[in-house]
Amino acid sequence: MKLYPIFNDKFSNEYNLEYRKAEFKKIIKLKYKWFTNSEYNYIYNLIKENEYNHILNFKKIEIEEKYKSDLIKLFIKFDDNDNNYIDINEFKVILYIIYKVKYVLCIFITFY
Repeated sequence: MKLYPIFNDKFSNEYNLEYRKAEFKKIIKLKYKWFTNSEYNYIYNLIKENEYNHILNFKKIEIEEKYKSDLIKLFIKFDDNDNNYIDINEFKVILYIIYKVKYVLCIFITFY
């Protein structure tokens, strides 16, 4: 579909999925005024995965920028042998702690 690359260039810095969907519909309606909503939904379903990937890629970058230094600090604390890698045993400790925290939260939520 040739309209999608044009749309994506124009809205490449927009990460609100509902807004992007509404704007894409406006562009489709400008070119194909006779399209029904079901026809538009069919067209949108053709690009839906691309839209999700666009948002996901943005979120990956956002999360990395926001949490990267904290994650590095966290993993450094579990690097018991100071080799700058988390080996399987160190990773198991991390998973165990996550499991315990999750378990405690479930108990807490259950009683409150």
